[in-house]
Amino acid sequence: MSKSDLDVLFVSPLGWSRHIWDKICPFLEEKEVAFLDFLDHSYEQVNLEKIEEKLSSELCRLKSDGIVVAASFGVVDCC
Repeated sequence: MSKSDLDVLFVSPLGWSRHIWDKICPFLEEKEVAFLDFLDHSYEQVNLEKIEEKLSSELCRLKSDGIVVAASFGVVDCC
């Protein structure tokens, strides 16, 4: 299990670009952030098992008070 060092995890399924998060990250300068992308061009190759494995790996890095921000098709949700 990885060290819990992550403040914010951005999840970008279905082609959301890291460039979208570039507008948010300046407000998080003192935070440790990571990006988890599932891109359109690789979507056919991504299966549920791979998604769950990668997501679990990144969530293990998240601090207990960390934030997950997910987006798809223009909708942003934060929990």
